[in-house]
Amino acid sequence: MYITFIMDQNKNIYISYWLLIITVLVSLMIIIGGLTRLTDSGLSITRWDLFTGILPPLSLEDWNHKFLLYKQIPEFKLLNSSMSLDGFKVIYWWEYVHRLLGRVIGIFYLFPLIFFTTYFKLELRVKFFLFLIFFLICFQGFIGWYMVESGLTERTDVSHFRLSLHLSIAFIILIFLIINFLKFKYPNSKKQKNRLPFNLPIAFLFLVFLQISLGALVSGLDAGQIYQTWPFMGDSYFPNDSNIEDMKNLELFYNPSLLQFLHRNFAYLIIGFFLLIFFIIIKNKNVDRVIYPNIHKGEIGDRAKRYFKGGNGGLVGVEVKGGVEAGKNFIEALKMFYHVANIGDARSLAIHPATTTHSQLTSKELLAAGVTPGYVRLSIGIEHPDDIIADLSQALEASGKKKLKAVS
Repeated sequence: MYITFIMDQNKNIYISYWLLIITVLVSLMIIIGGLTRLTDSGLSITRWDLFTGILPPLSLEDWNHKFLLYKQIPEFKLLNSSMSLDGFKVIYWWEYVHRLLGRVIGIFYLFPLIFFTTYFKLELRVKFFLFLIFFLICFQGFIGWYMVESGLTERTDVSHFRLSLHLSIAFIILIFLIINFLKFKYPNSKKQKNRLPFNLPIAFLFLVFLQISLGALVSGLDAGQIYQTWPFMGDSYFPNDSNIEDMKNLELFYNPSLLQFLHRNFAYLIIGFFLLIFFIIIKNKNVDRVIYPNIHKGEIGDRAKRYFKGGNGGLVGVEVKGGVEAGKNFIEALKMFYHVANIGDARSLAIHPATTTHSQLTSKELLAAGVTPGYVRLSIGIEHPDDIIADLSQALEASGKKKLKAVS
């Protein structure tokens, strides 16, 4: 009974570590998949044997049988007819490790999933997403074989559409794993209000995802080898072996030059989005500086060493951007912090000296005392860090909004 209680209390730790391990394995799977593609090893195993395929060839007879199967597909007949058995072994091992790792991921995900959903009290929504990830892992195995199958009869390579689908699903799985890992790792974190307009971070990540999918299409057609100059594609910005009218129809996705052109321009668009987000963050920054006495140089650091011989702990100063009005608005917006001049309390405390403890001083006297207009002194208590961060974040956001309203 006690052991069960302890396990349930720590379920977030157990599940987060499990998801982290699976995330690392999936990331490794993507890397090995990329190397399998670069070494042209993807068609070296021409059969899908879910259970018997776990073991590699163990004898010369087994190797000759696998090599004989490979000799029957167009890739060998048209491209690799001079390949020796030793050369075949190299590409075989790449594909074998890739498939074996897929099986390992499936096993390492399934059995803990059954255990956690059986013995831990999890919300139905949480269980749904955990099982959805398992479904995607299984579906990914099917798509992988569906992709390989496209290169075994009439083609010397796999379908670039199926290759793109295979890679895209891998990243969807990775995204779901990371999201769920963070939810279990930080269960008490509160959803912050989006500070960037028009959901720019989501749009940015979506563009990156599309770029990855486009990259797979480019790789599937070896389109990156056509134009190896930058910033122009040959002698012009637009590929001179294509017509811009072709960008308007689906033939675009069969044209290597146009796919490379699209892939390049998506990269420029992503850079533009990144710079836009960076500019908005810098422009809307509501903190001019943070003062942590013990690591501060000069007079502040000297005082800290003199008066706080054991360290200053959770005492920190923040210069809110916008002067006296912004500092005052920041204090008023705090919901969890107590507005008192004390320090070193178990509770989190905050004070704006320019309008309270030092309000009787002139501007020159304030500066001489080290009190700037927007300076706020914080004494961090023992509340949960996520709650402290959430309160400070919303107060900083409120200080900026109120400041802009006052100016207008």
